[in-house]
Amino acid sequence: VGARGTFISYLQRPFDSSASIISDVASASKGSGTAKMVGLFRYSITYEAAPANKRVSVPEDDEPSQDAMKGTLEVVVKSKAASEDMLNLVVKFARLSGSPLGAIFRKHAKDLGFLHCAEREIAIAKMAQEADPKSAFGQLHPIVFLWGLKPEQEIFYHVMEFLSGTAFSHIQTVDTPTAWTNDDICVVLDGAARLHATHLTAGEVKRLMAKPWMDAPDRGRIVRTKALWWELLKNNVANWPELWPEDRVQLMELLIEHLDTVWAVLDRTPKTLIHNDFNPRNIALRRP
Repeated sequence: VGARGTFISYLQRPFDSSASIISDVASASKGSGTAKMVGLFRYSITYEAAPANKRVSVPEDDEPSQDAMKGTLEVVVKSKAASEDMLNLVVKFARLSGSPLGAIFRKHAKDLGFLHCAEREIAIAKMAQEADPKSAFGQLHPIVFLWGLKPEQEIFYHVMEFLSGTAFSHIQTVDTPTAWTNDDICVVLDGAARLHATHLTAGEVKRLMAKPWMDAPDRGRIVRTKALWWELLKNNVANWPELWPEDRVQLMELLIEHLDTVWAVLDRTPKTLIHNDFNPRNIALRRP
């Protein structure tokens, strides 16, 4: 609640978290007997409003109460599973394929990009909370009210604004691509470019790479895991042949065969912090 006023009460509200597949599966894998909550949870927080002479900015989803002295804040709490739990879950998925994929995933567990993934997400939320509201981060990331990071207790969470249909459009449109016009797509690409440009300087990259949670891929890791990429291609072609015409398979085979050469070039190119899961499940447009 912060400068908005004084906390009074909260109420858990129904929430469709189907767009967050990994969070839902991680929550289910924890089992009902655990004391730790993992997943996405929506709450309505009621607070006594601060005096009128205290000017505070509120998100668009703040709803005035019938009592002029009260306000309601709609939030979503995202509580992450520990990074090791997420990694084990990914390996478990791979083993379900019934192919050598499971064993290869286990062998390269530390090369999959899931090391410190929980810490990384909370660190990004902290960056968003502290960002200048006029910056790309401040404008494009959902408002973050609070975050918690206690790895020794497996506590990884952040509290952000609830993205309602009244304040945002294009929520959960992964199965309705026709909802996206060319103008909508251009807005998203422009936002992504602004966000990526935020850290596109040598100094910023060096600062980020020094963070213990970054776990960025490099030439050595990619080349070391060549067997993984071969097996992923083989598995995908076998399970979804309609998505893998011969020319596409040949292109992927060429890239995998020459991973060392490709990444020798990539390692010399500019670096920045990227979204890395840029799809309609994770995108919404804030209404004017």
